[in-house]
Amino acid sequence: MGKTAKPFYFAGTAVVAVGVMFAAVGAFGQVAFGYTAVGLLVPGLMLLGAGACSSRRRA
Repeated sequence: MGKTAKPFYFAGTAVVAVGVMFAAVGAFGQVAFGYTAVGLLVPGLMLLGAGACSSRRRA
């Protein structure tokens, strides 16, 4: 990776990390946390994918 900032990676990683924590809480019976986890994981993975595509496009 270059020395430039990667905002898609920073934002995507944070959203995925929070989504994983919500999924862990949701796995232990808190259904609302499970639904929220899906709502956080999907956009987080999309941001990581967009960051990967943009970095490949520049290279």
